[in-house]
Amino acid sequence: MTSRARAHGVGTQAMKENVNDPKLVESVCTGGDPERKKPCVEGMVGMYINHHGALEPARELCGRLETPDRGTCHETVGRAPRCSTLRARSTARRGPPDAVADPL
Repeated sequence: MTSRARAHGVGTQAMKENVNDPKLVESVCTGGDPERKKPCVEGMVGMYINHHGALEPARELCGRLETPDRGTCHETVGRAPRCSTLRARSTARRGPPDAVADPL
C-alpha cells in the first residue's frame, strides 16, 4: 500500500469516526506530511459525500474548510457521482424499507 493510499484511508476513517466535526478531521489531515495532505482531504470529503448520500452537503463543507484545502475539496466533489447515482447505490445496498405494522 502506498503512502498516498494510507493517507486517503486516514482521511476516510477519521471522517467516518468524526462526521460531526469536519474541522477536527481537517486538522488530522493537515497535521502530517504535506505530501499526504491532499489524499487525506480527498478521503475525508469522499466519506462525507458517502455519509450524506448527496453532493450539496459536501459543497457546503468545502466552504468551511481552510482556504488551502478548499480546492482539493471542490475537486473531490466534482469527481463524485451525481446525487441520483449515490441514492440508487445506497438504496441497492440497504434494500427496500421493511414493512411497518399499523399500530391501530
